[in-house]
Amino acid sequence: MWPFKRKIVDRSSELLEQISKMRQYTPDMAFLERKAEHNLFVCDELRPGLHKHSMLKDQRNTGYQAFTQNFCMMLYHDLGKESYPLVFPSGLDYHNPPKLLPIKGELYKVEPRLFLELDRYRQNGVQFFREEVLIVVPLTQIWFKDRQDADNLYGEKKGFAGRTGSPVQTCLFHDRGVYRVRAWMYFAMYDYWGDLLNINVLHPPVTQHTSKEGVIKRYYSFSDIECDGPPF
Repeated sequence: MWPFKRKIVDRSSELLEQISKMRQYTPDMAFLERKAEHNLFVCDELRPGLHKHSMLKDQRNTGYQAFTQNFCMMLYHDLGKESYPLVFPSGLDYHNPPKLLPIKGELYKVEPRLFLELDRYRQNGVQFFREEVLIVVPLTQIWFKDRQDADNLYGEKKGFAGRTGSPVQTCLFHDRGVYRVRAWMYFAMYDYWGDLLNINVLHPPVTQHTSKEGVIKRYYSFSDIECDGPPF
């Protein structure tokens, strides 16, 4: 008979502790895992060209420029090249707050596992909170496979053919419109940031942009402008 007994180590409690720690900031992970991918609205330092974009290296950029449907206040924590934005869904009862405007960003398709990393980075539920919101994707081109379909839809009604009553000559039209989709985005927790905010020095508003031809005329857009130079 073999003189030694194999010692069985029960690591189940250790494994459960690791899983619990991983999901500390993602209590809804079971819900997220019901879908193969989710829409994520990226309007912060994860945007292409900024200092945390590498967190999205394995995820799919849809290529769509998008905007929040709701107007928000967008400040940023001034840390020079490490700056990041603070988005609030209201003016926080300031007497003269920065304007509430739509926010511009990109729409990504991401795997559920990414939220474990993003939620930990954002300290979801402590410094920030993640919420699913309506996002507006402006559309300026419509393509028809069949020219007859385009003729039936537009025809002489809008004069796309060049002169009233003539048949449609192209399947590609420039026509303004919007597409709405639900996507996750991160907001700053006022309970955490409220007493720390200093709009005049450390947390100024993000740069506002204007567009004469776009569907959205005025909006916030966090970019390398906010990440240029030393902190403060």
